[in-house]
Amino acid sequence: RWTIVSRPASLTTLYNAFDDIVQKIRSEQPPGPAALGAPKAKSAEMPKLKVLLALGDGGQRMMIKAMLCRDNHEVDVCVDGNEAWKKMMVQQEGVWQYDAVFLDKNLTNKSAGEIVGDLRALEAKNKSRKRMYLVCVARDMTDKTRQDWVSLGMNAIIAKGFQRAAIKELMEAVV
Repeated sequence: RWTIVSRPASLTTLYNAFDDIVQKIRSEQPPGPAALGAPKAKSAEMPKLKVLLALGDGGQRMMIKAMLCRDNHEVDVCVDGNEAWKKMMVQQEGVWQYDAVFLDKNLTNKSAGEIVGDLRALEAKNKSRKRMYLVCVARDMTDKTRQDWVSLGMNAIIAKGFQRAAIKELMEAVV
């Protein structure tokens, strides 16, 4: 179905349309092995994880969110470093509410570097708490970029040109 638009749509309209598509994809489950006549295999299904996407680029946000939602993860989004920090600090019974956080290298108001440094310092004070899994979303994947962010406390780095398999692999590392 095609819609002809006489004027550009707002980002909110595009984001809502994309959200509708994501929900439709999530609701379409492929037929199970029994329906295909194959014997049932024991599969280690990945648990549903709660993820925060703190990315300034709307395209990246939508693409990564779609990949995570397709794998049945719960995803929250924000566009700014202060908002990300506030969401990350919410705890339930001393446990972080997010299993993983994707941080844009160039967040506004509070940089990814500040967030990582502050979070890791907080975690060092309270050693009984499980460390939050942090993923840096960078433009490039050079050795220097990787070294810089890992030394700051990031668990993983992904670069543009995201592949669903790479995102899935990252989420398996969280568990």
